[in-house]
Amino acid sequence: MRALLLDIATDLQHYAQGIASWVDRTGEARKGIRGGVKTSRGGFTLYLEHTVWYARFLETGTQPHEIEPELKKALHWPGADRPVGKVMHPGIKSYAVLVPTADANIDDITKAILDYWRG
Repeated sequence: MRALLLDIATDLQHYAQGIASWVDRTGEARKGIRGGVKTSRGGFTLYLEHTVWYARFLETGTQPHEIEPELKKALHWPGADRPVGKVMHPGIKSYAVLVPTADANIDDITKAILDYWRG
């Protein structure tokens, strides 16, 4: 059963990495999508997760919000006309991959597990 679930986890990982629609900057977010299996006394847990800290923002997006300096009096970046006290971030759209991957594959996962137990 563990081997079957590891195969499924690998398939889910590749599927999710393939449908991720964000534009890669470093590739870390895409590489950080990981599928696996945890074993416990009660059985197995099949999982698909992100390993980068900003994954929740990719999955759910963000609302528009103000950004203010934390350690300095103003914000400045290359190309800015002048330092500013705050900026309005427009927010980002959701680039969800975890739930869509599970939704797209749940029937195949169920069939594979049932076939395994039916022999």
